[in-house]
Amino acid sequence: MKLPSREHCFELMKEAGMPENIVQHSMAVNRVAVYLAAQLKKRGAKIDDGLVDRASLLHDLDKHLTFENGQHGFVGKKMLEEKGFPEVGAFCVSHNLEFPLNNSFPSLEHKVVFYADKRVNGDKIVPRKERFEYIKNKYGSRSPMALSKILLCEKFLLEVEKELFLLAKIDSSLGGLK
Repeated sequence: MKLPSREHCFELMKEAGMPENIVQHSMAVNRVAVYLAAQLKKRGAKIDDGLVDRASLLHDLDKHLTFENGQHGFVGKKMLEEKGFPEVGAFCVSHNLEFPLNNSFPSLEHKVVFYADKRVNGDKIVPRKERFEYIKNKYGSRSPMALSKILLCEKFLLEVEKELFLLAKIDSSLGGLK
């Protein structure tokens, strides 16, 4: 598997015209994802921390290009496939809210990036409930079906959190991630 360097990730962001606020969001998601991957690896989980690092940086590569048309993730995936990074491109799709409702995650790395993205609002690590309040307000108003999917995803995220925290031996009673 071929991974871009961290430097190349930032070049790809710039090339795609990613706005600074999305770059900052991606960097915060990266901090959460890399932390979780390190904790999981320390506890014996087989996880590709390099893949988590690069995928968490590039997961929103196309967000500014696709916000209105519903193609978020699919354009980024194609962009990264064309650059020779199909494994990283897959994360552009698997971090979306609808992905776990229709598919199973292909790897632990995908769960980590998905979870990390749902714990970051803007560039701040926030409680799960706060992030989902934002998501409900921003996207749930589009339709009753959109809100229903968000609520299902929120329940699913709790299950992912339990699984990751158990594997990483993170005490969720202490609030987990700060």
